[in-house]
Amino acid sequence: MNRTVAVLLMLCAVANRAERTGLATRYGCLDNREFSDNLLFESSAVSNTECGLKCLSHAGCVAFTTLTPSGICRGHSSVSVANSSFSPLSGAQTWTFQDGVPCPNPCYQLMAPGTCLRFHQIGKNHSEASNHCQREGARLYNMKSWERRDVLKKFMDDQGLQNTLLWLDAVEEVEGGNWLWGDGHITPRDSSMWHTFEPNDLGGADCMQTLGDYYLDDAPCKTLVQYVCEMPIP
Repeated sequence: MNRTVAVLLMLCAVANRAERTGLATRYGCLDNREFSDNLLFESSAVSNTECGLKCLSHAGCVAFTTLTPSGICRGHSSVSVANSSFSPLSGAQTWTFQDGVPCPNPCYQLMAPGTCLRFHQIGKNHSEASNHCQREGARLYNMKSWERRDVLKKFMDDQGLQNTLLWLDAVEEVEGGNWLWGDGHITPRDSSMWHTFEPNDLGGADCMQTLGDYYLDDAPCKTLVQYVCEMPIP
């Protein structure tokens, strides 16, 4: 399930005679997965809190997994949905400490300095997709340059997907016919980033999506399209 589970644990432990505190967060995208890489330890624990304390007291532990009802506790040096070394594991819940993951939300994948991305495969209209990203503390992907286009293409290739239609964080200006990104950048109608014969303004096409090999295309905002959210790194 892609839904983020908003569950937090405040933990405190003593390690190397120094107090170490942490805020552990559980995300639904990491549940029911067995992360075989970067396993630091496996032991028993009667609760999530006890397992979290064991992780905090173990050098290099940034995430922990609890398995119910077996009471197994596992500590990890890293976990990510981008980690290819996992298999389904029913009943597993994984918690992460924010100072130990490359992206603020481990459901996202670090693709470039300052760029964490997440692909959502259930299509939504442009407004719903944008709102979904915002609820995750992110925004629709900003593909304002060829460099950022290459980042998106690499990310989708890593998902095993090519030439996927994706909503982007740009809409047509009311006047002038140029396209405005959420950060204020403007892409003109004559940019070489547009797909052939685009934009064509057919059917009230006031929102931007990708087309073909990740070129720009205009589309009706009510269309149901998949999307990628982009989360800034503080």
